[in-house]
Amino acid sequence: MANFFLIDQSLRDAGGHHGDYVQCVARAANQMGFLTTIGTNRRLPKKSADPLENLNCLGLVRRVFNSTVYHRDSHLAGLRRMKNGQIPMGMPQTSPGFLKGLRHRIEVFQHRRRREKVIRQFAKDCEIFFRNTLFTPQDHAFFATASELELMGLAVFLSKHPRATQARWHMQFHFNLFEGRPPEYTRQSSTVKAVRSCFLAALSRLSYFSVNFYTTSQELAEQYNQLGVGEFFPLPYPIAHEFAPVPQIFDSSPVAATILNFAQQQQQQQQQPGAADSFSTESTAHFNDPTEFMRGPLFKAPKPNHHSISGSKSVFGDTPIRVTCPGGIRREKGHAEYLQPLVNEIYAPLLATGQVQLVLQRPPRKILHPEKLDLQLPKFPVGSSDCDPIVYVTHPLARAKYQELIRTTDIGLLFYDSQIYYSRRAGVLGELLSAGKPIIVPAGCWLAEQIQEPIFRHGDQQFVDQEFRRTRLADLRWESQNVPMPGGTLSFDDGRRPFRFEMDVLPTETLVGLRFDWHWPNEPGVYCRIEMTQVDAAGKILEKSCQVVGHRQSNKPNVLMNLAAGAATLRFSLKNAFHHSTASVKNVEILTTRGLGESTESRRTPQGAVGVIAADHEHLAISLKEILDHLEHYRRTAEEFSHPWYTRHDPSRTVAHLISSELYVTDVA
Repeated sequence: MANFFLIDQSLRDAGGHHGDYVQCVARAANQMGFLTTIGTNRRLPKKSADPLENLNCLGLVRRVFNSTVYHRDSHLAGLRRMKNGQIPMGMPQTSPGFLKGLRHRIEVFQHRRRREKVIRQFAKDCEIFFRNTLFTPQDHAFFATASELELMGLAVFLSKHPRATQARWHMQFHFNLFEGRPPEYTRQSSTVKAVRSCFLAALSRLSYFSVNFYTTSQELAEQYNQLGVGEFFPLPYPIAHEFAPVPQIFDSSPVAATILNFAQQQQQQQQQPGAADSFSTESTAHFNDPTEFMRGPLFKAPKPNHHSISGSKSVFGDTPIRVTCPGGIRREKGHAEYLQPLVNEIYAPLLATGQVQLVLQRPPRKILHPEKLDLQLPKFPVGSSDCDPIVYVTHPLARAKYQELIRTTDIGLLFYDSQIYYSRRAGVLGELLSAGKPIIVPAGCWLAEQIQEPIFRHGDQQFVDQEFRRTRLADLRWESQNVPMPGGTLSFDDGRRPFRFEMDVLPTETLVGLRFDWHWPNEPGVYCRIEMTQVDAAGKILEKSCQVVGHRQSNKPNVLMNLAAGAATLRFSLKNAFHHSTASVKNVEILTTRGLGESTESRRTPQGAVGVIAADHEHLAISLKEILDHLEHYRRTAEEFSHPWYTRHDPSRTVAHLISSELYVTDVA
């Protein structure tokens, strides 16, 4: 029987991100017939209180690794780097003076000594883990969470064991090589040089080994491929079967085959030519989920079990709509910056009336430390409700309780820092999408890209089966300070020189869609911020809205906006959403529906599908209202989207990519 070695030296606590990942991959490897051996941190408890988190039933567990990946001095995973601290990598360009220079030399020396210690220790730990192993060509070793230090330590170990060339070695990197978005990469050459030198030093020892490099997202793969040391591939990120949209049965029964075929058909339909241009928002048949996910009351006010994947019952009633912020509280997520302003804005109309309940995960309070994320309610409450407006749930939760938290969620709120999460993956987003939950995410990052295409398709679909008026650039009015360039190209920056234009609308028109083609730059990472102001015939502002859109692989990016009753003129402003540099678009056109005389307010159309991308924290309340106004639409489209989404993230696909040597191997020469 072939061996599958699964190593995550950061796995030292039951549950959490590392535990979930290892369990998903180990279970899938077992189902594929491998003999699985799991390597963890030596501090991992031998027994877990939660049976669902017990690794011993998934394979032989060896607790041998002394350190986690989060080293102080790692160029990729260093805690100082994550906290925006400086890692000493050499002498400064300008003379710092004798004392400061001496101190810097000492810091550099200590930094290098600590790195060497980590590398040697990891090599020793690998020696213990793989002791007495007879490698075969069918064996695979997968390091699920690695930095440059683990790669160098592995290289030291492998260089002493020539027989290990028989196996295939895989390393996955999920830490940013660059911070921010592509326009900011050029200013970070020092990090690239430092990491590249580490990779070259390691690979020089591995001339006869087959080494595969992976990342957890396409954006990260594009970053690491700039190192020029080999090809990095995005590896499908596994999502536990407990969050699947249909029961996932890990055997060869007819029921399992039927479910899998259904999910594959859903994915094939999404990939068929022509299907990429439309996103169906009509109800489709779903499997009923016979599994009971409610394992006991998690909240003070239990609500009826209307959260089945195929359920269509409205939640507008006696029970509140649960808006959940799952996962741990970390600095880069920015909870403190957006949650308190959001509570202040939605308290009177939503929280105090019991229509919405905010559910937050946070760690237990430490002795002599203040409570993390202690949100304050307004002093003078409006309305009354029997349920708590804000519910705090412990983080981390036992696996069964965490599943209940996701399953009983109506709307997921994941408004993370978009610059930090441009290329970083958020695991809880994958679980919410697999469970068919609408989400609110920030613009301009990996989270938004996961639902951007369904939103684009929804916008395309609105003008397929009904008459509309097309307004082109020549029919618009624009400011004299910034006029179109030759060929109808519109140039703009982050606000110093936006492109502003306006147009008139008819009283019966109810919906407007703006489309364009990107002119420059063509690569991802640059976003257009589109602000629209509606005014009536007297010039009074009726409504303001804002959306941020990026690039699209096929067809035109678009935004969809509803027209307010009495709107006579639309004023648009195009800006570079996140950078000072200039960007430009072309072939701009505006489509407006020809109303049939109905009330404008009664014909408001959902602006997206699956979820909403909030332009910034000031638009969170508007984004929440958008989903609440069309909750059944967003729930239905999220449930439809969950089938192909989970199929792409089934743990078996992760292992299949690892063992598909013909397609996913980086041979190091």
